[in-house]
Amino acid sequence: MYFGVDYYPEHWDESMWEPDLRLMKEAGFNMIRIMEFAWSRLEPREGEYDFVWLDRFLKLCEQYNMLVMMGIPARNVPAWLIKKFPDLAVKTKEGVRESFGSRYTICLNHPYWAEYAIRLAEEMATRYGKHPLVHSWHLDNEYGDGNVCYCDHCRIRFIDWLKNKYGSIQELNAAWGLVFWSLEISDWDEIWVPALTNRFMHNPGLLQDYQRFFSWTTVQFVKRQAEVFRKLAPDQPITTNLQSMTRYHTDYYQLAEVLDVVSINYYPPLSYNSADLDLMRSLKNQNFWVVEQKSGPPGFAHNGYLTPHPGETRMYTYQSIGHGADAVLYFRWRPSNFGQEQFHKGILDYDSKANRIFREISQVGTELEKLAPIVKGTTCQAEVAIMFSYDARWALEHYYPHPDIQYRDHLLKYYFALQRQHVMTDLVHPGSELNKYKVVFVPLMYLMDQEIADNLARYVEQGGTVVYTFRSGAKDENNNVVRSTLRPVIQRMLGIVIEEAFALAPEAVNTILTADGETYVSSRWVDLLQIENAEVIARYDSEWYKGYPAVTLNHYGQGKAYYIGTFTEDRFIESIVSRALSDAGVQPILNAPEQVEVTVRTDGHKSVYFIMNRASEPAGFDLSESYQDIFDGKEVQGRLEIEPFGVRILLKTE
Repeated sequence: MYFGVDYYPEHWDESMWEPDLRLMKEAGFNMIRIMEFAWSRLEPREGEYDFVWLDRFLKLCEQYNMLVMMGIPARNVPAWLIKKFPDLAVKTKEGVRESFGSRYTICLNHPYWAEYAIRLAEEMATRYGKHPLVHSWHLDNEYGDGNVCYCDHCRIRFIDWLKNKYGSIQELNAAWGLVFWSLEISDWDEIWVPALTNRFMHNPGLLQDYQRFFSWTTVQFVKRQAEVFRKLAPDQPITTNLQSMTRYHTDYYQLAEVLDVVSINYYPPLSYNSADLDLMRSLKNQNFWVVEQKSGPPGFAHNGYLTPHPGETRMYTYQSIGHGADAVLYFRWRPSNFGQEQFHKGILDYDSKANRIFREISQVGTELEKLAPIVKGTTCQAEVAIMFSYDARWALEHYYPHPDIQYRDHLLKYYFALQRQHVMTDLVHPGSELNKYKVVFVPLMYLMDQEIADNLARYVEQGGTVVYTFRSGAKDENNNVVRSTLRPVIQRMLGIVIEEAFALAPEAVNTILTADGETYVSSRWVDLLQIENAEVIARYDSEWYKGYPAVTLNHYGQGKAYYIGTFTEDRFIESIVSRALSDAGVQPILNAPEQVEVTVRTDGHKSVYFIMNRASEPAGFDLSESYQDIFDGKEVQGRLEIEPFGVRILLKTE
């Protein structure tokens, strides 16, 4: 278990380094992450590298036996580079060059930027590739977060990308449907980028492919960076910090293939939640690292109102570990009193004195001495999955069927319903092998190709249970509407035909009535269903389409397929999730209250249960079996009480 902090030695006078490292050791830290924003200090002038100060810092790390995750700057370029190549700056959708002075403002497709960034990576890999304290390499910072560029460099490379994908102008014209509005092209140099238009939107096929292209651009450069370290530092793992599902610039499933270990930033509870942790674990189907764990309140717009309650920092740390994290590094050691993140707090405050947060994290450091050897080799094993697709989300964002139907928000309704029932969940790529799961949820999988459709139908036919929602599979791989509304194989799997589909006005509501007499609110979207083989679970209960089936269940092969044809209140989602789990024989990890989150890590011989009270009120529930408390070694059975933001970690040996 790696436990530590993000630290920026270039920000502080050298006299502060040694006291900082000494205090870090008091907190129980064994790793720090450094350097991801330090290009201007590492190469202050073109070709002139200064590693002497970094060598002095590493010498101190050696004195305190502190492992180093070495960051590699790439996208925050020094002023001399942007001065030499002014067209390195991003060209915005509006046609304006971004100004130097912020971050992530350079074009990833500029032909010279990559050469300079790779040269810096090679210098660092050569110098530190065999350093005994350099444990791993962290490539830049937050790939996938940055502005999309619409410059000529991007257009040239986009054309090459399209040539490789389609092969001919005729195939491209057909895939995008460019006959519409007389947009057909006869030569590759007629390709345009989707910059700002006066009123109407760009062609959806163009939008989809440009998004794919930019995701590919990011992955290709990260791959090129990774190759440097695999050659010059082959024994040190490679990672980079991914972000929450609020970010969807880059397909993280593809980016994860380039990395040895997936890492994430984690700043709950607003823009991040435990679904993001489960996504990280699912990207490579293995444990992950948290390299920016929230300590104090994050800055920028929040400015302090997300200050953690006593116990909250500790709880979120164990939430990360309970979902599969094998490393937790807090952001950051102390806040900067200068620059753009002055209000982004850290463990210490500006005065560098030990405080409440430091003492709480130090408690975690002490506890991890007992926990780390127990969780070593354990993983999270989920019986349930949610299908998650960047491609589908891009399509939905470009041409949404309803302004109040958002991909992430809708997916999280199912995720949190599963979490409230204390079931662990993977977030899987649509092409993943599904047979290890008992239930797979498919919410708003707007864009779907034939391979994905076949994969789902095969899974159900072989005994799986699918919960499939409205608008899933409505678009094909080219972002064009499927003419049959549902692909034939999905239609057979669901046992229905969608006779008509339409959006409701934002203020309009309806109700659905279940076969057992329960009424639930529905809104935003209506699918009117014709039944072929399916059983009707609920029908619309008002308006001109009263009596039409809204929710169905079909037995297909050895499995079951639910269809939800409307946007429903959370209470109905809770009921359908519960029914699907029960049908498939999925049991809760523990029977705990909703405010208590429960996860489990196992190696097949022992199971470690993480029980976390996310509320500011005490919680309690009864255990049906006997467990051992990790920290005090005592037997725990019967009533389990947990204080506000409290954590109990229990061991069960098989």
